[in-house]
Amino acid sequence: MNISVNWAVRDRVRPPFSHHPERDALIGLALASGVAGASQLWLSSGGTFFVDELRMFGASYQVDFPEWIEPWNGHLSITSRVIYKAMLELFGADYLAVRLLTVVTSLLTASVFFALARHRVGPVAALAPTIILLFFGSSWKHLLAGTGITVLLTIAAGLGALLALERNDLRGNLAACALITFALASFSVALAFLAGVIVAVMLRPRPWRSAWVYLIPLLLYSGWWVWALRFDSAETQGSNVLLIPMWILESLSAVAGGLLGVNLGLDLADPLSLQVTAWGRMAALLFVAVLAWRIRQGRLPPSFWVSLTIALTYWCLTGLVAGGDDIRTPYAARYIYPGAVALLLVATDAFRDIRFSPRGIAVLYGIVTFSLVGNIALLRAGSEYLQSYSEELGADLAMIEVASARVPTGFPPSRSVVDGIPQITAGDYLAAVGRFGSPAPALSEVRQASARVRWIADIELGRIYKVRTAPAPGARGVRCERRSASPGRPVTFELPAGTTTLLRIAGDSKAKARVGLRRFGDQFSVGAGGIAPRAPATLSLPADNAPDPWHAEVQVPSMVVCQAP
Repeated sequence: MNISVNWAVRDRVRPPFSHHPERDALIGLALASGVAGASQLWLSSGGTFFVDELRMFGASYQVDFPEWIEPWNGHLSITSRVIYKAMLELFGADYLAVRLLTVVTSLLTASVFFALARHRVGPVAALAPTIILLFFGSSWKHLLAGTGITVLLTIAAGLGALLALERNDLRGNLAACALITFALASFSVALAFLAGVIVAVMLRPRPWRSAWVYLIPLLLYSGWWVWALRFDSAETQGSNVLLIPMWILESLSAVAGGLLGVNLGLDLADPLSLQVTAWGRMAALLFVAVLAWRIRQGRLPPSFWVSLTIALTYWCLTGLVAGGDDIRTPYAARYIYPGAVALLLVATDAFRDIRFSPRGIAVLYGIVTFSLVGNIALLRAGSEYLQSYSEELGADLAMIEVASARVPTGFPPSRSVVDGIPQITAGDYLAAVGRFGSPAPALSEVRQASARVRWIADIELGRIYKVRTAPAPGARGVRCERRSASPGRPVTFELPAGTTTLLRIAGDSKAKARVGLRRFGDQFSVGAGGIAPRAPATLSLPADNAPDPWHAEVQVPSMVVCQAP
């Protein structure tokens, strides 16, 4: 790559291949943003509240200030809680509003990054990494699921604070102070940007005159942190300090490979965590080598140390909360996007004011094209995972609404349990539905869903009702019928909901027979106990909000079925 170095001010440097680099880059950004936004909306279609969002949905009907300032998974998350509360009040449980806001925040974050990067490497070169962020499938959760709103808004505000500081005047200082305060109120990722703001101010000729820019948000956050200690919600582990160097190296491999789109395996069935490949590690080593060479060259801009501080602070903080589960590893998708932004800040600062030749720009966009292949594949995999999750969760929630009169208030939907912790309970969910409407599919949609989704619906109803046969010695029923099966097959029959049925094995069978139930699915997946020979049993199926009958299967050739009086 033919690169000539010019240490003059960036604005004096014009790429020789275009007379209007600013205009061309802005047109490219607009086109890429339009395609990215449309793609994200299409790929997130059919989605619903995802993990933490589900918990927020269940809490929003009753949570108001001052509950907003209580720790949320150990974080100060005022912004996202207020946003979800407002959206639910305005638009109800329609997830389209969340999807649209996710798209807007992802485009905003990429645009602010572009505005910052173009001051360093010029608009045409800055557009290249921005395009990767717009289609960054290595962190698909931040682009397709509403959980990304919190992190993306925080990053956008943090980048905006850095951009405002470059004005080096009172308005810029005021904007930077407000933006970093907003970021701190949104998510803990902002602590890395706060560290960067502190370094940026300290590198000024008279740092004490602008110290208030970071002291105000620092004092506000510190006060909240001391107050929040009462909730015992800290997730940091002091013993992880010794692991931080290794965490940084592994995070660098995950992020560098993610940016190149090479951290993916041939099996993309579970895209929640990247598969860091040898290519990712090689990309990380190459980045470190180039960065070391660049530092040795000297004449680095002050902003380089700001960006490096942000990256190292972020990885140190995430290293402190590392755990043995899959969601707290350096390869987890939740950690990749902020790390990618930090790494790109370091890269653009390291090559600040370097003039790229047309051949260098061609190589740069060739790398972008290569990156998009893997990242778009991961976006599609994330979309499929999200849609599968949404269908299964929808079946769980629909069954809670079907059984609303009988479901225990503390019952957790199966797909809402993450690492053994329920994100919502039936009581909170039904209360939220009463206020905001239902995010669950209608029963007509459940009936037409895939066999797996209908099977899940039956399993969930079985968990709620816990239907079991009960002994009924000497009981007598009315309207008794003898049911016989074809040779080698079990007896099957229909049971209306809201009825109690007497069951008795006919013939000389000496073994206990298993009773299986189904309602929406094709398989008798709900176990309802068994029936002993010559011992009648009752089976009670509660009435609920669905008119669909149950179907029973008993592993005997013949039996007597009676409706209880």
